[in-house]
Amino acid sequence: MAVVRAAGAAALVRHAGLDGVLAAAEPLNALLCANDPNDRAAAAEALGNIGVRGFYRPLVAFLRDRDPKVRRRAIAAAGKLRNPELLPPLIEQLKDRRTVLEAASALTAFGPGIVPALREVLTDEAADAGCRRGVALVLQRLATPEAVDALVLALPAGSAPVRKAAARSLSRITRRRQGIGVDVQRVEAAIHAELAAARLALAGLKRLDLPPLLPGQLPRTVADLLALALLEERDHRVLQALLLLEVLLPQVRLEAVGEYLRSDSAASRGNAIEVLDHALPDPWKRLVLAALDEVKRRADAVQPDPRPAQRLVAALAAGESGGWVAACAVRWSQDARGLDRRALAPALRLALRSARPALREAAACALFGALPRDEARGLLAGLLQDSAASVRRAAAGLLKVRKAIA
Repeated sequence: MAVVRAAGAAALVRHAGLDGVLAAAEPLNALLCANDPNDRAAAAEALGNIGVRGFYRPLVAFLRDRDPKVRRRAIAAAGKLRNPELLPPLIEQLKDRRTVLEAASALTAFGPGIVPALREVLTDEAADAGCRRGVALVLQRLATPEAVDALVLALPAGSAPVRKAAARSLSRITRRRQGIGVDVQRVEAAIHAELAAARLALAGLKRLDLPPLLPGQLPRTVADLLALALLEERDHRVLQALLLLEVLLPQVRLEAVGEYLRSDSAASRGNAIEVLDHALPDPWKRLVLAALDEVKRRADAVQPDPRPAQRLVAALAAGESGGWVAACAVRWSQDARGLDRRALAPALRLALRSARPALREAAACALFGALPRDEARGLLAGLLQDSAASVRRAAAGLLKVRKAIA
């Protein structure tokens, strides 16, 4: 019944002029305020079918409706109306996996004119990472020179998923539209930054003298876990660099190489190294193979990090090699010999404000034994209201232990 009323209201507005608008107002308003999500969904669809850009205001509320079905209908309607006022709530839908593809399609329907607004979101470090990844997808679909420029600007983003999304979209555009202009200097700078971060993670692994992990071996100790985290960070950075190298070297196809590098098989990884050795020109070949610890010349090899272990662990805890490495490094520092845990306190306090629950929990546990009783109690008490249940439980348990000790 709701669908019939909505369709009738849409027909009145579209075909009966001003009198139709007045006649449709009452049934349409009833659907807009309905408690039943089916009625609200029908109303959202009707607004899209009406096709009057000025009727966008109810869609703003529908785009933020608690029911996914209502949001999906509103997204489709927004793609039909294409009113610029609908851009912010539409972009919000990119962070929800249930609506990201529909929102991307609706935004693409707006056309190239929305690229400036998308660029602003993509390059905003404070914006939601999911929204920024979705924006990269929309820019990929628009595939204009301005969209390419926006993606290049996001290559140095602080968020690894955003960097990956921007690089992937940029690679797909340049592969499909050969000859499209790209800021080569910025892309090269991004590749160098990724490979430098890969070498930094590898150097840290060598400096801390962590146990070697065989391909496919699962971590059994905290040291194993930190070693694996550093190797994964290294590999992610190298894969990002290879993705960007495809932008500069469209004749070189490296998709399969990434799959082989991630393989647990030593033979598959060896095949990937061989492909890179033959496919990449110097100096890129030397830089990539050095980051992978696969070099033919001793001068190219990555050396252990020169910093003292104390400073290195503090830098890792502060996020130098990403949030997951930071959490593993903080946890490892609790058991490592020869570290002054009190000296790590500034980095651990910073870690308490991390967006990663695992890092906040690890930092709380490390601070428990590193700070004076009253100071530690104050910090732990503040975590009792943490958004993550795991952090709240850890803080409550540590406070009980501290009370029992006292």
